[in-house]
Amino acid sequence: MGLAILVVPFLPASNIFFTVGFVVAERVLYLSSIGSCLITVPGFAALSKKYLGKKVLGFTVGALIALYMARTVQRSAEWVDEDFLFTSGLTVCPLNAKVHNNIGKLRAEKGRAVIAEKFYREAIRLNPTYDQALNNLGNLIKEDGRYIEAEALLEKAVEIRNNFAAGWMNLGTVKAAFHKEDEAEKCYSNAIKYRLRYPDAFFNLGNLYIDQDKTGKAIAAFKTAINLKNDHVGAWMNHALLLEKSGG
Repeated sequence: MGLAILVVPFLPASNIFFTVGFVVAERVLYLSSIGSCLITVPGFAALSKKYLGKKVLGFTVGALIALYMARTVQRSAEWVDEDFLFTSGLTVCPLNAKVHNNIGKLRAEKGRAVIAEKFYREAIRLNPTYDQALNNLGNLIKEDGRYIEAEALLEKAVEIRNNFAAGWMNLGTVKAAFHKEDEAEKCYSNAIKYRLRYPDAFFNLGNLYIDQDKTGKAIAAFKTAINLKNDHVGAWMNHALLLEKSGG
C-alpha cells in the first residue's frame, strides 16, 4: 500500500506518459510523501528492535535532521529575489524551457535585451511550441526594429494558441508598423475578442484609426480604454487631442 501511494500519485506529474508542462514540485507530491512515510516507518520499527540498529537509527535520523536543516537554510537564501530564484532553478532544471523564459523576462525588465534574447531563444529551442517564449521574443526584437522576424514569431505564437490575446495585440503592432492596416485591425479585434477587458488593445486600435482618419472610431476606442483603465495616460492624451481637433 505504501509503495502504491508513493508511485501512483507521482505518475501524472512525471511527464512520462503525457506532458503536464510544469516542473515536478512539492505541491503535487503530498500523497507520494505519505507513501514514503508508510514505507519508512516499518523499516525504522524493525531496526529499533535491535540494540545496534537503534544506535545506527538514532545517528542516521540525527544526521538527516542536520542535513535537511542546512539544506533549508541554503534554499531559503535562494528566495532573496526573483532573479536569484530563477537562476538557481536553472542549475536544477537546465533543460526546462519555462525556467529559461522566466530568466529572459527578468533580464528584459532590467533592460538587458541581448541576454534576454539568448534565454528566449534557448527556451524556444527546448520547446519550439512554447507560445509565451515566442511572444516574448517577438515583442523584444520588435522593439529593436526587427519587424520581419518578430512578425514570423508572433504569427507562430497565435497559430499555436489561437486565443492568445497578448500575442494577437503584439502581432497587431507589427502589422501596423508594416502599414498592413486591415491585418492590424483584425489582430487587435482578436485580442479584444479573447480578452474583453484589454485597454492596451483598445488604445492601439484607436491609434490605428487615427492613421486611417477614422476620428469617430478612434475616440470611441480611446474612451473604452479609459473606462477599462482610468489611469491610461496615452488614451487620455490622444482622446483629448482628438476632441480638440474635432471641436468636440
